[in-house]
Amino acid sequence: MVAGGRRDDRVQWCAANPNCYMSYSWNNFLRLIFIYHTFGLFWTQQFLVGVVCTTTAGARHPVTCAHASHVTRPVAGGAG
Repeated sequence: MVAGGRRDDRVQWCAANPNCYMSYSWNNFLRLIFIYHTFGLFWTQQFLVGVVCTTTAGARHPVTCAHASHVTRPVAGGAG
């Protein structure tokens, strides 16, 4: 193996050798960044789900989203 060579040389050597295994070590910074991005993705997903639910509710029930002056209500004691 290329002991002190460039990273590209080590990658090429390892790609040609089936008994070579490359690994990455996770330090605390990478762990924190991974957790930060994971929960950021969770938050973004739930935000989009909330927007979709709000849009669907507004499209299915337009009377509840309309102004009070546009809503027609039955008259109490009227013919009916």
